[in-house]
Amino acid sequence: MAETPATDQPSARRRLPSWAQGLLLAIAGSVLGLGGCLAFLNDMNSTLGSVGAMIFIGGLLTVAIGGIWFLVAVIKAMVKPDREI
Repeated sequence: MAETPATDQPSARRRLPSWAQGLLLAIAGSVLGLGGCLAFLNDMNSTLGSVGAMIFIGGLLTVAIGGIWFLVAVIKAMVKPDREI
């Protein structure tokens, strides 16, 4: 029985570029922040309002981290033109 030859090629799974990961993180953080803000504004004096405020703060931090990640990746891509985007 003939065996298939082994190849040294990586798997066909494609990895997202780092700028796309940063952009995705920033967009997800803004959606999370909007939901937390709406939950807080819906009922400020309940547990839901407190949790909504914490989710809003977490969303703001996520947007900041994703935005920085996006900018750093774009600047790296501009500095190294031979790098695959």
